[in-house]
Amino acid sequence: MKKRTFFQGLQGKLLLFFLAISLIPLIIVSSVSFQRSKSGMQGMGQEMLADTADGLMRTIDVMMNDRQDDIKTWASLPAVSAGLQSKNYGEVTSLLASIEKGYDIYKYIMLFDAAGNMVAANDPGLLTRSDVQRNQNNHEWFQRAMKGEITVSDVAYSDTAKENVVSFSAPVKGAGGKIIGVITSRMSWDIVEKIVDEEKSGLTGHAYLVNKDGIIIAHPKKEKVLKEDLLKVQSPALAEQAKKMVKGEKGEGEYTYEGINYLAAFEPSKGFGDYKGLGWSYVVAQGTNEIYAPVNTLRNIVFVIVIVAAILIALLAIFIARSIANPMIKGVAFAQIVAAGDLSQTLEVRSKDEVGDLANALNAMVEKLREMIGKIRDSSNQVASASDEISAGSVQLNRAAHNQASAAEETSSTMVQMAASILTVAGNADALASNVEEVSSSVDELGASSEQVSKSAEIMASSVAETSSTIEQMTVSIDRVAQSAEELASSVTETSSTIEQMTVSIDQVAGNTQELQQVATETAAIIEQLAVSIRESAKNVNTADDVAKAAAKEGAAGQEAVQQALAAMERVGNVIEKTAASITNLGKRSEEIGSIVKVINEIADQTNLLALNAAIEAARAGDAGRGFAVVAEEVRKLAERSVNATKEIGEVIKQVQADTNDSVKYGELAAQEARSSMELSGVAGNALANIVKNIERTSTLMSDISLMTGEQANASGQVLKSVERMTMSTSQVANAAREQAQGGKQIRVAVERMNIVTQEVTGATREQAMGSKQIRIAVENMNNVTQQVSIATREQALSARQIVEAVNSMNGMTLQVANATAEQKKGGDMVVQAVETISDSARENLSSVEQLSRSAQGLSQQAADLADMVAQFKVQ
Repeated sequence: MKKRTFFQGLQGKLLLFFLAISLIPLIIVSSVSFQRSKSGMQGMGQEMLADTADGLMRTIDVMMNDRQDDIKTWASLPAVSAGLQSKNYGEVTSLLASIEKGYDIYKYIMLFDAAGNMVAANDPGLLTRSDVQRNQNNHEWFQRAMKGEITVSDVAYSDTAKENVVSFSAPVKGAGGKIIGVITSRMSWDIVEKIVDEEKSGLTGHAYLVNKDGIIIAHPKKEKVLKEDLLKVQSPALAEQAKKMVKGEKGEGEYTYEGINYLAAFEPSKGFGDYKGLGWSYVVAQGTNEIYAPVNTLRNIVFVIVIVAAILIALLAIFIARSIANPMIKGVAFAQIVAAGDLSQTLEVRSKDEVGDLANALNAMVEKLREMIGKIRDSSNQVASASDEISAGSVQLNRAAHNQASAAEETSSTMVQMAASILTVAGNADALASNVEEVSSSVDELGASSEQVSKSAEIMASSVAETSSTIEQMTVSIDRVAQSAEELASSVTETSSTIEQMTVSIDQVAGNTQELQQVATETAAIIEQLAVSIRESAKNVNTADDVAKAAAKEGAAGQEAVQQALAAMERVGNVIEKTAASITNLGKRSEEIGSIVKVINEIADQTNLLALNAAIEAARAGDAGRGFAVVAEEVRKLAERSVNATKEIGEVIKQVQADTNDSVKYGELAAQEARSSMELSGVAGNALANIVKNIERTSTLMSDISLMTGEQANASGQVLKSVERMTMSTSQVANAAREQAQGGKQIRVAVERMNIVTQEVTGATREQAMGSKQIRIAVENMNNVTQQVSIATREQALSARQIVEAVNSMNGMTLQVANATAEQKKGGDMVVQAVETISDSARENLSSVEQLSRSAQGLSQQAADLADMVAQFKVQ
């Protein structure tokens, strides 16, 4: 048989089949889940990054708007416009210095006159430094400010500040609204870069700003600020996003930058308040490895699950394949053994499925083949023995036929000689006429007797053959009767065993019925005890019913008390809530007072500033302004006292606010406790109400139970009567079972008798078979006798020849009986013809015997071939 690979076999095919139907859907589902998870994670990441970019945009735009409001406020200060008009720049310089210290985010605050000359700055050194350009009239921001615009310049490197700054500029107006100068500030860009640096998303996420030209203006990597143009980067995806940023569009997408793949979202600056924005784009990017980390983890987990599932499925498939294939492999090997002629093996398969059915069918087939081969072997042996006997008989017949033929030829030659002798002694025939006639009649009688004996022998031979055939048929019929008798005996034996089992089952039923009768008696006693217990339970239930009714009355009284306590708690809670509301209002009033104090403090600061301006103006007026200077000094002192007073009031207000906040907290806690107490009281009231309801329901149930126990007591009596009837029925069933057992015993005795009779019939058929064998032997003996008769006829022929010889010796005496010799001649001719007929019959018998011998040899050869074929099968 051609050797197969593993996957060409049934186990390999089943393994591939199980792996295919399990792993392909699992891989497809895993791939779809991974792609959907990745898409969902990408969407979530884009949404998160967009929200972060939007928040960053709002933070910076609000800050830029505040800085723009700062420059507007400073430009509107009277001291600034007054300083420009009076050219008293020292006071303005002091004012700008104090402003810069108060904010700490500006590098410089400078004041320019209408000609573009720097006249004041927070740092007086700027007015004398050689590296500072003090005339700005050719710059765009100055020109726009002189036209009345408030300008915000894009971030740029400042040679003066030696760092990146953003410029805010506003016009300064004098009397009549005329623009008399420009105030400008340089905000340090570090504050924006700190905001950008702090805006991180995960471990790899970062933010950066891009201006309207695509230049990075803020980035965690400082070397890229104002130096890297995103429109010219090597990443096509990032350059494409930069084009959208320059157009003021929003969006998101992936790009690869410096070997790292990022997912980014960008938002354009929308401005805030009066600040309209500078065309910046706020970008937040994060590495896709970090964004997709959960998805990658899920992918790895799914990959491990798929591998584990593949291993488990492979093991399960191998187990199932072996459970299916191993019996089939055993079946194939078994079939090959059977094909080789070995019928002694048995296929051992414990499977209960179709494979097991196939194995059982193969075993049954081999068993049938074994029986058939056994029968064929027995038949071949019988045929061989019969062919041997026929061969031996044919040899004897052949010898007898040869002897008969030779005897006939000798008789014929003798008769010819006798005729010649008769002619020779014709002259003497007359003398012996009487003797010849007697001899002739004797010879005639002898010939007739020989013919009759020969015919009788032939008839006897045919009768013997027919008798032998009939006896053979009778033997076959007797064998069939014997086989049927044996099958009948087997059936009777099986019937006897079945009746034995039935008798045992009936005995078991009788025993079980007796046990059932005993159990019924015990059940009756138990039910009697149960009835007594039910009556006792009825008494206890009545007592419990009385107790439940009393408990219901007490529970109702307790419920009413809880309701009253609950109403009182509600009133306390209302009072506490009102108190808490009053304290809350008091806290709000304290906050309003604090706001008023803050306003007073601001008014005092303005008053102090006005007093300063008044002192400056009084100093300019000279002697005419001294009185005004004194008043301004008093106003300044009053403003200082107001400031001190407002500080003290502020401290008191803060203390009052703190106490008020504590009172509010305690009031809220008290209100919460009151509400909790009310809730607990409500819960207690509900619980008590439920208890009362449960007690009432218990009382009702007790009444119902009392009624039911009475009904149970009545029912127990009926059940007791039913059990008594069941006991009687069980007794009847037990009697019937005993009768069935007795009948089963009688049937068993009858079957045993039938088995004995069957055995006798089987013995009789065996005796008949023996008788048929004896008859066959007798027929064979008759055949032998027939052969002996044939031999006797041949001996008679010899006697006839002797008689002829005697007649020849008498030829000398038959010279006188001429007429008798003529008749004797005729009789001799007839004898010669008869002898020739006998010779022909002998030759025919010889050919028949030879044909019979050839048939016997062919039968022997076929029997030998059949025996060889049967010998190829091993049945034991």
